[in-house]
Amino acid sequence: MFQNEERRLINYKSSIDEIEIPADLLNTSIQEGFQKAKREKQKQMTKKKRWIWTAFTAAILLITLVTSIRVSPVFASQVASIPGMGKIVELINHDKGLMSAVENEYMQAIGVSETQNGITLSIDSAIYDQQGMVLFYTVKADETQSNLMAGDVSLTDGEGNELPIDFSMSGSPGYEDIKEITVSAEYLFSEPLYETEFIFNADIESSASSESFSIPFNMEVLEQMSRVYEINETIEVEGQKLFVENITIHPIRTAVKIKADPENTKKIFHFDSIQLVDEKGGTWSKTSDGIQSSGDNENGWEVYLESNYFEQFEELYLEIGEIQAVDKDHPYVVIDTENMEIVSQPKENFFLPAEIEDGYFFIKLKGVEDFRYFLFGEVRDADGKEFNTNGSSLRSSGLDARYGFELPTESYTDPLTVQLTNYPSRIKGDVRIKININSLMN
Repeated sequence: MFQNEERRLINYKSSIDEIEIPADLLNTSIQEGFQKAKREKQKQMTKKKRWIWTAFTAAILLITLVTSIRVSPVFASQVASIPGMGKIVELINHDKGLMSAVENEYMQAIGVSETQNGITLSIDSAIYDQQGMVLFYTVKADETQSNLMAGDVSLTDGEGNELPIDFSMSGSPGYEDIKEITVSAEYLFSEPLYETEFIFNADIESSASSESFSIPFNMEVLEQMSRVYEINETIEVEGQKLFVENITIHPIRTAVKIKADPENTKKIFHFDSIQLVDEKGGTWSKTSDGIQSSGDNENGWEVYLESNYFEQFEELYLEIGEIQAVDKDHPYVVIDTENMEIVSQPKENFFLPAEIEDGYFFIKLKGVEDFRYFLFGEVRDADGKEFNTNGSSLRSSGLDARYGFELPTESYTDPLTVQLTNYPSRIKGDVRIKININSLMN
């Protein structure tokens, strides 16, 4: 049974490769939440709040979560015996921080739903702190659906106003021949949030229909205090200097604040290898499916890791290994689209032209395997004109991957210069910073 569940998770992750994301957000490899709310009707809801069942918490406490990201079969069977919770565990079993939040009764049950034309959207539960929210919802159809999926989704306050959301990751792939799916949506707030009333807006689509939902729900603001550790240490990786400012641990995520030295010779894109380690070897790293970072090389980053907010430790270390980087003098690729030629690219010469398809120019990577990042951002033509293209694409089948950017729909002059947002060249470090756990700022 658990092998089947694991295969479904792997298939879900693979299907994400087909999602197209606006180019101006590719530097963080995340999808910004859809902010256009559907506010046609507000449904009545049950406002009585309750914690996730005591039995569920007791079941979690029967086991010890070790450093593996897998959930033990015993744990999974216990949780699966509680209606609706087995699917949620499938979604978070890769994230030790979220599992720990549930174990410590930080997940709130919601249990509100709405039905339209045989499609029911239910908001199951959520983990909510002042810096973010992870919301779990289920779509159920009366009849088997083809390509059932959660499309545009957004979160607003109880009056339909936009929230201070920096980034979000949400939606789902299309599922074939299925009646029910459970999905998560993660939101990162740009400022502390103390709202208790929200509206979840979602377009639920299938090959047969499309329904728009706006469901109000309530959350309790749980007492919590983030832990901020001052670091203020400069590290060096292959000649590139980085300043680690601080580490903030929230119940949902840990944020590591890092800045690049402006004198560096390379442009930093992404921290591929970064984690917290305690004295027992327990690790908390980036999640494979959640929001991984925000910021850029010029302004600095917040890199998001699994949270160890509820854990006890005597020593804590920050470890940094591989980092994506490219020479600052060539963080772009120049492409002649008419002749299908790459005119200029970084010195590693990874790029090979592939094809033009569905309005996108695709390239392949030479000598690079399993690179699952979007590559392209801003597009300008030979006259310096910038184009607002709708997105960048990553399509893969097995080991074969194609990386594309949308061609301008208006006239342009070849060649095009396309800025890179990720790049399969890495600098490799062996950094280990001991964190003064007595240096709490608040």
